[in-house]
Amino acid sequence: MRERGFIQHYGNGIEEKVTITTDATGSYSYQLRPWERVVEVVSTAGIGTIKMPPVAECKGMIFSITELLGTNNITITEYSSNESLDWNAPGALTAALDRVVLQSDGKRWTIISPDYTT
Repeated sequence: MRERGFIQHYGNGIEEKVTITTDATGSYSYQLRPWERVVEVVSTAGIGTIKMPPVAECKGMIFSITELLGTNNITITEYSSNESLDWNAPGALTAALDRVVLQSDGKRWTIISPDYTT
């Protein structure tokens, strides 16, 4: 279900691009790790849930999640219920190239760039 992409070196550590690929017709879930900051979802069917990593472990980090095909419905959730202050879940990614960018301040996730094509 997961395919590793390239690794980029930045001043604040290593960032890994992750491609989540699935043909599942049911539902699927994926738990992000703090170093998986560039996420592309390639899925031909199904309903997906992507869980953000713990907000406290990701202070200052930016995460980009993109739906490449637009053939499924991806929701993004926090690591655990009420873990992030004022959690405001981004809208579902349902169209090709829908993308959301989130940043952690160590206490909350903030949507810094919602890009929805529909």
